[in-house]
Amino acid sequence: MRRQHGLTLHPGQKQAGLAMMGSTIAEMATGEGKTAAALLPIACAASDGRKVFVATANDYLAKRDAEFAAPVLNDFQCTVGCIQASMSPELRRTTYQASVVYGTIKEFVFDFLRDRIAVASAPLVARAMQPVADFLLIDEADSILIDDAVTPCIVSGRADSFSPAVMSCLAWGAVIAPQLVKGEDYLDLPNIGAVTTPEGRAKLCQHVFPAEMASLTISEIFHWMELAISVHLRFRKDVHYVVRNEKIVIVDESTGRISEGRQWSNGIHQAIEAREQIPASPATEPSALQTIQDYVRRFPHVSGMTGTATEVKQELRSTFGVRVQCIPLHQASRRQRFPDAVSMTRDEKLTQIISEVIQMQRTGRPVLIGTRTVSSSHELSERLNQHQIPHVVLNALNPEQESPIIAEAGRPGQVTVATNMAGRGTDIRLQGDAAERGGLHVIGSELHSARRIDRQLSGRCARQGDPGSFRQFLSLEDESLQEAWGIPTASRLRQHCRSLDDARKKMVAAQRRLEWESAVRRQTLCQQQTQRVELLKTLGLDPVLNPVAE
Repeated sequence: MRRQHGLTLHPGQKQAGLAMMGSTIAEMATGEGKTAAALLPIACAASDGRKVFVATANDYLAKRDAEFAAPVLNDFQCTVGCIQASMSPELRRTTYQASVVYGTIKEFVFDFLRDRIAVASAPLVARAMQPVADFLLIDEADSILIDDAVTPCIVSGRADSFSPAVMSCLAWGAVIAPQLVKGEDYLDLPNIGAVTTPEGRAKLCQHVFPAEMASLTISEIFHWMELAISVHLRFRKDVHYVVRNEKIVIVDESTGRISEGRQWSNGIHQAIEAREQIPASPATEPSALQTIQDYVRRFPHVSGMTGTATEVKQELRSTFGVRVQCIPLHQASRRQRFPDAVSMTRDEKLTQIISEVIQMQRTGRPVLIGTRTVSSSHELSERLNQHQIPHVVLNALNPEQESPIIAEAGRPGQVTVATNMAGRGTDIRLQGDAAERGGLHVIGSELHSARRIDRQLSGRCARQGDPGSFRQFLSLEDESLQEAWGIPTASRLRQHCRSLDDARKKMVAAQRRLEWESAVRRQTLCQQQTQRVELLKTLGLDPVLNPVAE
């Protein structure tokens, strides 16, 4: 490391490297040098002849880390490859021959699935592209193993496209759904979705159906209406998806990044396209399926690193058999945590955030404002424009600008509004005299659905002994309150709130409930997937190649 990069590893990096040689997730604070620390176990494993995969959050980080690792690992007579989404199958096959292969976890899983399909269809001819590896090291491990792990990776083939009559029904349903009353016209059932009641069906029949739906039976109309209602309840523009170039693009809620190439199944994607008046994409049917969770558990050795894993250490231990070890800071943290700013209304909260930004700008400090959704980032941007405050916005609509925006985010006086994609995996470095002015000030505009994500946001400032500060803003009109308790209960909680401190306690309780619900959902899906796999194996079927088998 000293010879190739001029770096001398500090004791914390060595401790993290030793931890990752075991089945351990090393929790290291932002700026503590995770990329360099990871090279210690990678070099040990690769030079011992073990095949190593290194999973990262996105293509950019995979390429950056592979380029950083190559000179060091070459000194051990080990080769380095990097899988990128745009690669051809021939180049992928060559890249996988390297001693150490970097890439995103999803690229690894999809290549595994393509291999299984190819070998199954031509067992005497096809040769697997992805070799068997026994050492998997995961960067941003909590994001990959917790937030992404239960999402199935599916390789799909073409299916019968949705007819114009069905698309017309879905578009009509998108208009009618907001007019229906939950609990009266339909029920919202867990793991099933919306189911219309007799009263709801009678109400639907009172409407005049569009002429394009004439070929559909009444039962078909009810079926597609229920899908339209489910989409109305669960999917919001600029939160769960964005519209880019006349296409629906999924937004990863945990990272704020777009998920290129992904499509919701069971008609959900087409229902959203109908709602947004976008031409329907071809329908697909699954050919092979593998969850990230099951793929990771195929490796004899799993370890990794992240800045936030303490909150989910029990889940990581029970699901993947890995433990979490907190690595001490190399330099004492100088981060200041200011008292939370609590408001009764969202408008009051936004006014307070603008006031804080103006105050920080007067001192010349850079400011990063974190938001939960694309729509929230636009709302804050409009407020800043009203006060003529220059700023830049980073969200799922402009991911290609992430690197240049983050590069400038530490400049004195710079104001950056970003979803929680902002610089995860990269450092916001202070420039000029920003450190003397107090360093980066980070504003949390509302609580996320998990404490880990709030901690990731606060970790953007005060890296490696730099100065910096963080303040959390929240209001009783934030969406997390009704997400946790539902609209009627949330309204009652607001009405009976006695003080700002009481409001803060209610918001924190809502976040805890969302965390609990997410953990239960992951555990349930894990159990269902395990039961499915065991059943298919009992029947002599391959669970990977029989994704829709009952």
